[in-house]
Amino acid sequence: MNRKLKEVRLTFRKTSPNSLSPNTERKRWFFEVPADRDTPDGWAELLHRIFYNANCFQQQQEPQDKSWWALEVFETIDIDTGKALSWDGRTTPESAADKIPWCLLKKDWEPAVCYYVDNTGRYDALDMNAFCELLAYRAAEEERFKKQAETFIHHLYPDKGTQIWKDRSHRMENIACIREPLPIPTYREPGDKPWVSGPPKLY
Repeated sequence: MNRKLKEVRLTFRKTSPNSLSPNTERKRWFFEVPADRDTPDGWAELLHRIFYNANCFQQQQEPQDKSWWALEVFETIDIDTGKALSWDGRTTPESAADKIPWCLLKKDWEPAVCYYVDNTGRYDALDMNAFCELLAYRAAEEERFKKQAETFIHHLYPDKGTQIWKDRSHRMENIACIREPLPIPTYREPGDKPWVSGPPKLY
């Protein structure tokens, strides 16, 4: 299975039919994606779709608010699996920031900062522990990382690491998947054009 663990750093700004916020905002999101989607077009389509779906959901919740969040620019960075697995288990920001930064970022308006993307381009949100497990279990498929991955799981779950490691195949089935019914509202499907963040249109 050819897949990639990636960090995406992006900027966006609030937009409305008649105005554009002078200030941009920044986010860091984390993904596992099929390798064939790890292209500029693949990321543009996916990220705009995530924004579009979130904007539609926001408008559904607050129909009087006609503004939306518009993606501007983004860059993608490979996640260093070896560095992540070297986390020593301390839960201070200093110990985690450089190795497992997704564990430090707060959720805001988007469903999560971590996503699993399947081979068709559908996505689902992961919490920080699930993304840690995903990284460790993928790494364990390579013999050179297997022991390090097991130690990482023990750091992540100090009281039950042994059992979780034994159950990793079953746990992976429940992580690397799109849950049904999909808990994230979807208003645009993979490949739908145009690739834009808004304005959201509810049908």
